[in-house]
Amino acid sequence: MDSVHPAGDMAVIYLEADDLAAAFAAVGGSGEPFDRWFRDHVQEVHGISLAEGMPLPEQILGLDSDAAGHR
Repeated sequence: MDSVHPAGDMAVIYLEADDLAAAFAAVGGSGEPFDRWFRDHVQEVHGISLAEGMPLPEQILGLDSDAAGHR
């Protein structure tokens, strides 16, 4: 069975840091070979320039204790 996402191909990138904005800024301005490769591929695949900064997504913790069966 083929599964096709309506928006097309998708990639999930997980980055964990105490200061996410600083981590993206560091990758965006780094001259390290992996960071340059990563920036180039993010730009090519997603059209996002990490060198220009990246707006952070809104972080929401959603928990419905009733739906989880807790009362």
